[in-house]
Amino acid sequence: MAKIPRKKSSPKAGSVCEYGTVAAFLNALSEQSKAEVLLAPAYRTTGNSIQAGALLSGQRSDETSRVHACIVLAVEAILGGSQGRITYPYRQTQHDQQVRKRIRDLQDELLTALQLALQHDERVAHLRYPASYQVPAIQIWHPDALAVFPVAYQDGRWVVVSSTRGQLA
Repeated sequence: MAKIPRKKSSPKAGSVCEYGTVAAFLNALSEQSKAEVLLAPAYRTTGNSIQAGALLSGQRSDETSRVHACIVLAVEAILGGSQGRITYPYRQTQHDQQVRKRIRDLQDELLTALQLALQHDERVAHLRYPASYQVPAIQIWHPDALAVFPVAYQDGRWVVVSSTRGQLA
């Protein structure tokens, strides 16, 4: 008997509530109980510029038609010809292929740091990665999305830090 392939799909979102910071996202999502958080890579391109980061999404148990979402920006770059330029979290011009590799590396570092921090956050009951709700294009890609959350860009990489800004991992 042939197996019927299971369709891999993300849960669909009803209305979406966007948050500018991870802390605000987690506070809203876990208002009544610990939350299940979905984490996935996110990309946005405009012309020759690219932003890469992480999408956090989730639903409260009392609001099954509303999805809460937050984007964390890992890296922003401009690609063009043989040269590329990283413009966030630092500024540097390199060969295009080096910039593309650095985009992947910085995004992977951020996703790893977020996984570790979210697994130890008291507001999170369960973390699913890679997973996300299907949400329309999120407009808020703010560099300060990690304000008061224990993930930071330090010494050339994304890391988990303690509340006293000492490095955990």
